[in-house]
Order: sequence, then structure tokens, then C-alpha cells
Amino acid sequence: MTELKKEKPEVKTEWFAEPLDADSNQGIAFELAKTCEIDVNRLADKGGKMHDLYRLRAYSDVSMIRSGATKFSWKVKIWKRKGSNAIIEEWIFPKKKKKVDLKLVKV
Repeated sequence: MTELKKEKPEVKTEWFAEPLDADSNQGIAFELAKTCEIDVNRLADKGGKMHDLYRLRAYSDVSMIRSGATKFSWKVKIWKRKGSNAIIEEWIFPKKKKKVDLKLVKV
């Protein structure tokens, strides 16, 4: 007898950017306007604090904003949520690992 497996519906991760100063806000809005319509949302985190956030289309926008934060010194927080009704949570970028020089040793 074959078992029927219930497939879990795919939960989409939504990404958001929160500029923390006026210069960052202007830069992020300018970059997002190049590629898409700007969508601003006011959402609460798990502590109930409200945040004004730009909705990002995909993780590629997160990468673009992270690059801009480095290049232009934008002050920004990235938030995510799993599903359209979930609570937002801050996304902390993992630390980059140091490159290690490997030397070949003759035996």
C-alpha cells in the first residue's frame, strides 16, 4: 500500500529594508526606484515596535542594499518574515570568514 505524503505549502520569505537616517533613505529609495515600484509598509516586530520599511522584491535586492551600505555608508536594517502574516524579525548578516593561505609542504 502506498502512503500519501502531505506536502507542506511553500512559505515565501519576504524581505524589507529600514533606512536609519535621511541619507540612507534617499539612497535606498533611489536605487529601488530604478528597478521596481516603491512599496512602503509599517509593520511591527515581535516586541510590538512599529517600523517603516521598504518591501524588497527578492534577496537580490537585499544584496544590492548591503553593497550600498558598504559603498555609500548607508545605515540600514534588513528585516524578513516567513509568510505574509508573520511577525518581522531582523536579519543579521553572517560574518565573512577570513581567507586562509594554504601552503603546500613537500613530504
